[in-house]
Amino acid sequence: IGVGREDGQTRGEYSALLVRRERWIVEESGTFWLSDTPDVPNSMTWGNHAAAGMASFWMVAVFLLMIGFGYSYFWTAYTMVYLQMRKKLDDVETDDVYVDDLTAPVTPPAPAVPQAPAPASTPPAGGVSLPVVSANTPTTPPVPPAAG
Repeated sequence: IGVGREDGQTRGEYSALLVRRERWIVEESGTFWLSDTPDVPNSMTWGNHAAAGMASFWMVAVFLLMIGFGYSYFWTAYTMVYLQMRKKLDDVETDDVYVDDLTAPVTPPAPAVPQAPAPASTPPAGGVSLPVVSANTPTTPPVPPAAG
């Protein structure tokens, strides 16, 4: 029992119900679509499209949450296996594998030494000139003494 989704007859996807005729007798059957016009095949309104979009969104969201839980569970278990292995093989306690010393003062890096600005030149006509930066000249390495 069933009809195709596209034309209401034979074309398209079926959601058929199979019945053993020797055991059951089909007295009545029918088809309707969940829309504002239930007698028109393949009829969908804006509400049907919105509901399908919301259902798809939540299905993808739940699927991604399941994938995320799987990854976090795997890496957490993997870390615990690593710590137990270190404890058994190296006699290292779990707390001694990595200790982050949050109380140590953090010293900021030394400030860079500012370079002297380039001498000012006359600005071009109609604008302001930008400072010119000269390239560093490479130094030659010292010559090693001759062996002798």
